[in-house]
Amino acid sequence: MNPLATAVFERLDAPGKSARVLITAAGVVDAAGVRAAPGGVLIEAAWDAGDRVGLRLLAAGSPASVQSACPPGEVIRLDAGSFILIPALVNAHTHLDLTHLGPRPYEASGGFVGWVDMVRTGRCTEPAALTASVARGVALSRCGAVGAVGDIAGCPPTGPTAQPAIDASHAGMSGTSFLEFFGMGAHRDRGLDRARAAIDGANLPPSGMQLGLGPHATNTVARPVLRRALACTGRPVSIHVAETPEEKQFIASGTGPQRELLERVGVWDDSILEDIGRGLSPVEHIAQALAGGEAASRTAPIALVHVNDCSDRDLELLARLRRGGVDVHVVYCPRASAYFGTHEVFGPHRYRRMLDLGIPVALGTDSIIHADPRHAERLTPWDDMRLLHARDGMSGDQLLAMATVAGARAIGISPEPFTFANPGPLAGVAIVRIDGATDKNDLISTALEQGHSPEFLLYNNQSCLTAT
Repeated sequence: MNPLATAVFERLDAPGKSARVLITAAGVVDAAGVRAAPGGVLIEAAWDAGDRVGLRLLAAGSPASVQSACPPGEVIRLDAGSFILIPALVNAHTHLDLTHLGPRPYEASGGFVGWVDMVRTGRCTEPAALTASVARGVALSRCGAVGAVGDIAGCPPTGPTAQPAIDASHAGMSGTSFLEFFGMGAHRDRGLDRARAAIDGANLPPSGMQLGLGPHATNTVARPVLRRALACTGRPVSIHVAETPEEKQFIASGTGPQRELLERVGVWDDSILEDIGRGLSPVEHIAQALAGGEAASRTAPIALVHVNDCSDRDLELLARLRRGGVDVHVVYCPRASAYFGTHEVFGPHRYRRMLDLGIPVALGTDSIIHADPRHAERLTPWDDMRLLHARDGMSGDQLLAMATVAGARAIGISPEPFTFANPGPLAGVAIVRIDGATDKNDLISTALEQGHSPEFLLYNNQSCLTAT
C-alpha cells in the first residue's frame, strides 16, 4: 500500500465507514480537460456493498478550487508533493491467464505460428494454476496503475470459460472479460454456442468484470460465425485482426503456415475456402461481416485488436463503418507489434491516420510475454505510451486519452470513472513523479520523458484488509 494512503485506511477499518480525502500535488491532469499545476482532487472513500472500498470524485482542479469544495466535517489531507495526479488507466487488450509464462524472446525463425505453438504448449490448464496466473496479472496491472482491462479469457480444451472473469473480479479488477472461442471447419458453430452458454451460466461477483465475446481472429473464426456473435448486440466484442504476415497470406489465398496449423490440429476442411482465399486483406475480410445489419444495430462496441496491416483502402473501410453507425474501435498494442517486428513487413502502424479519420484508437499491452524483462514487475499501457512518445513524438495528452477514455469505450464500460471531470464514481487516483518545475500544458509528456512510472495512491475495489 502506498504510504500516503495509510491515513485513509486507518479510518476505513470497518464496514460502513467513509472518509473524505483532499489530495494536493504538483499537478493534476486527465483526458477530459482537467489540468492544473499545482492541483488537487477531493474524493470520498467508503465501503461498498461488496465489502470493498468505492471511490467517488467530489472535485478536481487547482488547490484553491478543490479546497473551496470541501464540505463541513473532517477531511483527511494528503500532500503528494512532487507528483502529478492522473486517473486510473485502462488496458484495452491483455491476456491475464498467460502471466505465468513471463517475458519470452521471440524466435523469428519460427514465425508467428512457432510462437503460437510455444504458447499452446506452455500455457497452464489446471484451474488453480489459471486462477493464480490471472491473480498475478491483476497484481502486475495494479503496479502500473491500471483500473480496468479488456482481458481475453483464453479458451481451454474444455471450451470457453468465464472463470478468468470471476478470478479477476475476486482479485479486485474491473473491465470486460472477452470469452475466447474458435469457429472454423466442420464444427465451426460449436465454439460460439459454448461461449454463450458459459456467459449464461456465469455467476459473477456483484462488482468487477463484465462478460463479452472474443472470437479469436479473422483466420480462426469464419465470417458467418462472427455475424452470429455480432447479433448478441449487448455484448462487447474483441477480435484479433491484421496482426501478422501469416494471417494476411491465409486470408488472401488460404495457404501458408496458418493453414498448416489448422490442418495439424485437425480443424481444416475445405468448407473454409468458402469464406477465405478471395484475395482480400484481413480488414477487407472482416469489413464485409461488419457491414451487415448486425453490426450497425449493436449497443456494445467492437474492438479490432492490433490492425498492424492497414492500407489506405483498409483505412477508408474502417472510417466508412464508423460513419455508417458501426461502433468499431482499434486497439493498438505498440510493444507487442515491435516485439514481432511487424513494422518491418507492413510499415509503421497507421494509428495516427486512424485518429485523423475519426477511428478511435485505444492502447493495450497484450500479454506479459511481450514485455521487456526489465519492466516485468508491471503490466501497463503507460509503457506503451512512453514508447509512442519517444518514437513518434505523440503528445502526452493524446496518449493519456488513448490509455483512459478511449480504452474504456473500446471495451464497453463508462469512461467517466477514468477522468476527473465530473463528480461521481472514480476508478482510482494514481501518482507519477515529476522532477523540477512543471508546465501545466505538458505534464504527461514531461513525466514520460523523465522515465517515471505511475502507481496507485487509491483505487476502486481496493480491499481495506489487504495491503497492496
